[in-house]
Amino acid sequence: MACKRISGRNMYIWQFRQVVKGPSAIENFLQQATDAKLDGVWIKIAVGASLYRKGLGTDLGRFNEAVAGLHERGLAVWGWHEPRCPDVETALTEAENVSEYVDELKLDGLLMDAEHKSGSSFFQGGEDEAYAYAKTLHLFLNKADKGLAISSHDQPSKHADFPFAAFAANADCNAPQYTGDIRAGFAAAVWMLAKAAAHRRAHNTALRLRLIRVELPGGKRDG
Repeated sequence: MACKRISGRNMYIWQFRQVVKGPSAIENFLQQATDAKLDGVWIKIAVGASLYRKGLGTDLGRFNEAVAGLHERGLAVWGWHEPRCPDVETALTEAENVSEYVDELKLDGLLMDAEHKSGSSFFQGGEDEAYAYAKTLHLFLNKADKGLAISSHDQPSKHADFPFAAFAANADCNAPQYTGDIRAGFAAAVWMLAKAAAHRRAHNTALRLRLIRVELPGGKRDG
């Protein structure tokens, strides 16, 4: 049940194992999701290059049972990842690992929880790291017919140095985080789309320029 686009009513889950405690917990969880008329559930699955064991637990049996049950009820299940990416090499490792988690856990897609760093938490890199991470994720997930979304701050203007566009340019859809007035979330989504489009154009132009600058006989360059 691959689902490249987010639609309808969805809910974030931070610490999954806290949601499914006790007897009949999985069945209760599935029924609550149905009663809430959800179209999808988004569960935190990883931080940095590792699975989010604090939230998932050491035994993934209940998680796998819940994913299968949600799919049987027609709900999409996406994971969300908190990237760290202090350098490009680490960004590539995180993207590769997380794409494998999405596949192994039989998820429909991934949300990049791309937020401005706070001490050692959240995204630690710059534009190069953001692009390497998001582009690699997109390549892996697109090949597997899975979706990729960005979920970030609802007021980008308050984080002027954050590389929103590098993330958004590689995402299939945008799910901004906001509280209060829904217009703030809509405005953030529109802003992100414009930035993403500009970033794609810039990177495509740079790629074309690199491709046409080839060596000619006699040491001359073309382009």
